[in-house]
Amino acid sequence: MSSIKTKFFNFIFLFILLFIFLISIKAFDSVLGILTGEKPSIYGNERYIHLREHSPFSEIYPPEDVCKDLSEADKRNNFLLLDKNGLIQNEAVKDNEVEIIFFGGSTTENLCISKEKRFPNLVSAILKEKTGRNINVYNAGVSGNHALHSLLSFQAKGIKLKPDLVIFMHGINDLSLLSKTYSYWEAPRTREIIITKTQKDMFIDLAKSLLNSFLPNTRSFINKIRRNNQVKIDEFALYREGRKLDAYQAETIKSEFRSAIISLIQISKSWNTQPILLTQPNRFSRSDDEIISLYNSKSPNIDYFIFVELYKEFNKIIKEVAINYEVPIIDLESKVPKNKDYFYDSVHLNGKGNMFVAEVISNSLESSLQDIP
Repeated sequence: MSSIKTKFFNFIFLFILLFIFLISIKAFDSVLGILTGEKPSIYGNERYIHLREHSPFSEIYPPEDVCKDLSEADKRNNFLLLDKNGLIQNEAVKDNEVEIIFFGGSTTENLCISKEKRFPNLVSAILKEKTGRNINVYNAGVSGNHALHSLLSFQAKGIKLKPDLVIFMHGINDLSLLSKTYSYWEAPRTREIIITKTQKDMFIDLAKSLLNSFLPNTRSFINKIRRNNQVKIDEFALYREGRKLDAYQAETIKSEFRSAIISLIQISKSWNTQPILLTQPNRFSRSDDEIISLYNSKSPNIDYFIFVELYKEFNKIIKEVAINYEVPIIDLESKVPKNKDYFYDSVHLNGKGNMFVAEVISNSLESSLQDIP
């Protein structure tokens, strides 16, 4: 017993010595600063481009309330498994002949949908059956991502995969941001293009690193509690009041969106990858009372009917840019019926909607595959 006490007191003594040592170093550093009278520079990059992606090798589970309007069959085993590049895993394909990568937001990611029912995965299976070729599909969709996020992600990790086809579907997140801030470069912190680290951020990063290294089971337990008790935060709360979209600003945001889509095309072509654009299917209409009520429940800063017209304009821009730059366009907006048989909210497809979209995309891609040796 005395041996245990001795060890305990020795541990306390060493801890106190370490504490005194650290305090002494800090005191020395502070005195040195006073004597030199110089403000020290801070090492490290305080600003960086935000690669808005899923963490590699992670698992992501959707909050139950987000997927509550889906059938049990559609959302069974709907968690995401991420590969080494932070891309949503598909079935492994050996001896790939064709590689395709999809970029977009939550409508591409399909977080709430079962893995086997997500349209990127279905496209792979359908094209393999139709053509007899091994088709490998990557899903780079991330909830909340707009066209510039996808542009950065494609440059950072998509190009190195050397895909034969890169498919972009954007619109709703771009309009959601631009209609409130009028610019891709003004955004809530979670969607910023450039992140500036604060002292608080550095402390949080340190805490996360310690959890990941020394307490992985505790981290998993905390994450599970957070998933079950997530409180929705309005990212755009600061932008909702006192901001009204006038005609000039409407033209400005359409111009920004057009430039973003053109950039996706030009970067893809410069790296010898064939870009393909998708218009975004949706359930927005002037007569759907359920969707109108859902839209108005989110304290929008612009009228529903103005929003719907702008959304149509964004899809129109995608078609115009595709024609002008001679790239394939798949007009999902005009092909997917605007009703609850295909959507579980205004823009997110249910299982039936995913299957419908997968068939449309697969049929359209058959001709593009003929040009790939």
